[in-house]
Amino acid sequence: MGQYRAKLVELYEQGYTTKDLRKYFKVSGESLGEALKRLYGEDHIRQTRYSRIAAKSKAYTGNRSHPKLVELKETYSVTLKPDWWTKPTKRKYVRVHELVYCESHGLTEIPNGYDVHHIDFNKQNNDISNLILLSRSNHMHVHMQHRRCNDYPEREYTQVSGSAENPTYEG
Repeated sequence: MGQYRAKLVELYEQGYTTKDLRKYFKVSGESLGEALKRLYGEDHIRQTRYSRIAAKSKAYTGNRSHPKLVELKETYSVTLKPDWWTKPTKRKYVRVHELVYCESHGLTEIPNGYDVHHIDFNKQNNDISNLILLSRSNHMHVHMQHRRCNDYPEREYTQVSGSAENPTYEG
């Protein structure tokens, strides 16, 4: 029994899906779920499941040694939705950078048509000095320019300036 437990922990921590683990151990989803809950706790399993789903929705990078394994790319940090959050959503989680921006500016949600942008393009840097509110079209433009600069560094592209409410483009 101990060898199965050790193997389950090893494969689970490598990122194998519960579907893959069920096939490997030839058990039902219910018994696998109970074993994982005993090992890790229900909250950890729920958070891990959400993180893996979010990672899959961002991009499937694939892995030649194990094609069903999703390599976790840099994704947004999430947290449980607070009671004061008013934006209608079916999810129990909100992105931390949106929460930080709203708390510091006295908002209860991000207005429709706007996005919170990470100035340094680091999705894990949720410091308020690194966050700015942009219209969705301006936000897409900023990321398009950033991708172009990274793809073709020898060319110069426009830089964003101005306030959060009224960004302007020079060029």
